[in-house]
Amino acid sequence: MAKRSNGLFAGLVFLLAFLFLVALNPTRDEFIAWMSAREAGAASRNATSGLIGRIGQGVGGVVGSIEGGIFRRHNYGFFSLFSRDGGKVVYLGAAKLFIRLK
Repeated sequence: MAKRSNGLFAGLVFLLAFLFLVALNPTRDEFIAWMSAREAGAASRNATSGLIGRIGQGVGGVVGSIEGGIFRRHNYGFFSLFSRDGGKVVYLGAAKLFIRLK
């Protein structure tokens, strides 16, 4: 009887973890917001170099290209892959977190 309850508990934990990941699967809009914030942070770090005008233009171009649809979202239910340039740049999105894979 103890083995059956252990299996039931493990199955319940697995189901809850799966449902947690499904509920927190990031959307394309969340990825765009994360990428925009990331690029803006990089621009503010580089602003000390005296190239504020160029950096501002570069960030605007990057954010515009992100919103313009260069990144594609591939939804796998409990995680998503965001790719650009035919798969040369790929980000994994899971539990509202993003990790660059290549």
